[in-house]
Amino acid sequence: MGTIQNMINTTPIVTVGRFQLQVCRYRLWLCIGCTEEERAKPQPIDVDVSIRLNNPPTGAQTDNLEDTFCYQRLLEGLKDMAQSTTFHLLERLATVLVEYIDQYLGVKGYRGFVAIGVTKVCPPIPSVLGGIRICADNGYNDAETG
Repeated sequence: MGTIQNMINTTPIVTVGRFQLQVCRYRLWLCIGCTEEERAKPQPIDVDVSIRLNNPPTGAQTDNLEDTFCYQRLLEGLKDMAQSTTFHLLERLATVLVEYIDQYLGVKGYRGFVAIGVTKVCPPIPSVLGGIRICADNGYNDAETG
């Protein structure tokens, strides 16, 4: 075991190209819908997040949380922001979430491709069993991200 630990501590770390973070089915309870009745009580909304950077955060080399962005803080802020507003449309919710993540990354010194999938788990539409999903992204391409 000591030999493996020595290798980890002394072996040069290979720099990877792109870095991607994915969050799958982050459950939010939000007041959303076209009618007042639908918005009257929180509903389950599943959020999928994909963030792609052309270069990995320094934390990929240092294993230090201060050298990256904390996805727990990102998600907590995203939840607080989304729960403080009432939305009529999934399209608006997806747009606001992409903008929030873009700003969060910018404050931390990152710019990257951000994509969101927002699923209304139990839409008030008969026979829709898998939810309704809207996807949005910030439109950055690989040449623009860093």
